[in-house]
Amino acid sequence: MAHEPRQAVLWDQARAAQAGAALPAGLARTRVAVVGGGFTGLSAALSLAERGHEVMLLEAGRIGQGASGRNGGQVVPGLKPDPQALGQRYGQACARRMLDFGFSAADYAFALIRRHGIACGATRNGWIQTAVGARGRERLQRRAQALLQAGAQVRYLDAGQVAQASGSDYYCAGLDETGAGAVQPVQLALGLARAAARAGARLYEDAPVTGLQPQGGGWRLQAGPGASVQADAVVLAADVYVDRLWPRQAASMLQVASAQIASEVLPPGLAQAILPRRAGISEARKLTVYCRISPDGRFLIGGRARHTPRVDAATIGRLRRAAVQRFPALAALRWDYAWHGRVGLTRDDAPRLCNPAPGLWTAYGFGGRGVALALRFGPTLAQAAAGAAAADLDYPVTPLSAIPWHAVSAPAVSAGIFWHRLRDAIGYPA
Repeated sequence: MAHEPRQAVLWDQARAAQAGAALPAGLARTRVAVVGGGFTGLSAALSLAERGHEVMLLEAGRIGQGASGRNGGQVVPGLKPDPQALGQRYGQACARRMLDFGFSAADYAFALIRRHGIACGATRNGWIQTAVGARGRERLQRRAQALLQAGAQVRYLDAGQVAQASGSDYYCAGLDETGAGAVQPVQLALGLARAAARAGARLYEDAPVTGLQPQGGGWRLQAGPGASVQADAVVLAADVYVDRLWPRQAASMLQVASAQIASEVLPPGLAQAILPRRAGISEARKLTVYCRISPDGRFLIGGRARHTPRVDAATIGRLRRAAVQRFPALAALRWDYAWHGRVGLTRDDAPRLCNPAPGLWTAYGFGGRGVALALRFGPTLAQAAAGAAAADLDYPVTPLSAIPWHAVSAPAVSAGIFWHRLRDAIGYPA
């Protein structure tokens, strides 16, 4: 019988210790309530506490349990949209603020890790966006030129250079994000939780916020049976997990599942041949496949998946085939782990910072770049919740904008995935 990967990712092993307390019954009060114990919420709570503000963080399950603890670990600077597309949609001045914010995200993430001494297997060996086929190469050349003109730290790689960096001749070009890197995400989440607690933030787990209502010039949060919180301001840091708590935000993004599988530890010869520079890879396609080598020497590969409680066999099989297609020497390897999380997408792939009601702030829609961007939005949300004017924030504030056909988004996304798989198969670029 074929070996099937365990449905975990070192997450259950790393997550043995509890990172937050139980929220006591009754009414609690705080200056700022942060809803969500992922990277966005932890970074916001840490920033608020370091600035001397009273803050409570409420996590529905366990800290790091959602997508922040179950992703590929890539820390990539920048935003997904090209600079030209941002300028056309938001205007040049607004686009400039967005680009500068995105370019700074990885620097901020790694500085935060260093400052708090978080042991999360952090590496900074770059991240290479690759092209397959002539159309993809042309698209990547244009993107490289646009990003360089906008001030990004990138360099274009030709076929020989990308083969040398990846150990694969599958790709015809690459765009090297030289400031990128990777982390073990759940270890990062737990390290942030410890840092926030040391700074004075109060962290609570198993405290699902089921109600959020304006009251007395602030907000009243219902957080489980018999427990509630009164706050002057609220940071809604739940991204795709916002569900019915703030329906207009839920209707402003699409949810997709992203799954990863991890091999057994690579034998020494293979470990030296595959991704020898230890830079991660993603592909410049609508349905990207991404891969890297973990700190303990496993090959990790990820891509789109179905919304299922566990990673389904078809997704595992597709990722295995993708790995072998790009790196044939992986064919004989055993695959030990499989895991998945949810990714929030906006209509134009640009993240949003919104102020949907007085004293309520939210950031969402990181589109697969959530490790760097979520951490970077933390201090911005902290400033906003502490009373800074929108014009003084380092990312533009935009209104929540519901997707008109959101009610039928699930079948639409499934149809879109099928369509883009066909386009990718015949060589169309993203």
